[in-house]
Amino acid sequence: MKKIIYCLFLLLISEFNIMFAWDSTAAKYMPLQVGNTWIYRGTYTAYMQSGRSYQIYKITGITDTLGHKYYRIESRIYMISGTLSSGVMQFSDFVRIDSVTMKFTKLWFYCNNFETSIDSLSSQISDSLKICPQEFYTASSYCYDTSAITIFGNTFPSKKYQEFFGPSYGTVYVKGIGIAYSGFGYQMNQSHDTLRGCIINGIVYGDTSILVGINQLSTEVPGNFELAQNYPNPFNPVTKIKFAISGTTVTQTFLSVFDALGREVSVLVNQQLQPGTYEADWDASAYPSGIYFYKLESGSFTETKKMVLIK
Repeated sequence: MKKIIYCLFLLLISEFNIMFAWDSTAAKYMPLQVGNTWIYRGTYTAYMQSGRSYQIYKITGITDTLGHKYYRIESRIYMISGTLSSGVMQFSDFVRIDSVTMKFTKLWFYCNNFETSIDSLSSQISDSLKICPQEFYTASSYCYDTSAITIFGNTFPSKKYQEFFGPSYGTVYVKGIGIAYSGFGYQMNQSHDTLRGCIINGIVYGDTSILVGINQLSTEVPGNFELAQNYPNPFNPVTKIKFAISGTTVTQTFLSVFDALGREVSVLVNQQLQPGTYEADWDASAYPSGIYFYKLESGSFTETKKMVLIK
């Protein structure tokens, strides 16, 4: 009799694992891997205040806690204007995908079990999910659309959700990319964050130039515009590019990188700059060895130089 019960138990466990096995297709809607990075441009409006900003979210490691492996996310915010910055609610410090339910989950110490589900990546239209029922009794996530969308010049499958827990949130997940849009509205407060570019499993999508950033080395006004030779050169995988902006007013400036075929592969600078001396970094980790060209355009000034990436 004991053997029969034991066999039935093993059969039940086997059926359970079949029913709730890891869904690799669903997991692609939020690709979690160390090094993956997302860059958003966001706006936040509130009563008599507003702000525009860039937010960068990067998976920097894995942490074991509460019996699970969580991906650690670090964030940076760069203000464009105003005083208020938005942010992607789903990207807390620690996130994971539940291997049984395929729920995208984050640590959330307001919940009794110290984590809360955000959205179910395996949801179909009209599926709903309770969010932290111990704390927010009416909070839920609702999948309302699974049609494809076009992003970065290509069409991808997507899933769109509405989340309710006090504020009303909206989120769009794109297969192979992650969160393409996040927004919320509450009384007089609204925010919208749209994906500008990302690096997923080593592949670059969209505009990731904000990852580079620029440093102003001097505010002294140069006598002439100048584009210096990058250093080091040859390099692997990061090099520095120094340039000088002359004149008396702010100037729209572009610093772009092209491959040997003349195709633009990265935009390091695309903004208005005060006269001064600057330095930009280019991280070519995602690019193959070869000859590249970088071009500075500022007002009527244009200059191009060559550099060599050797891996």
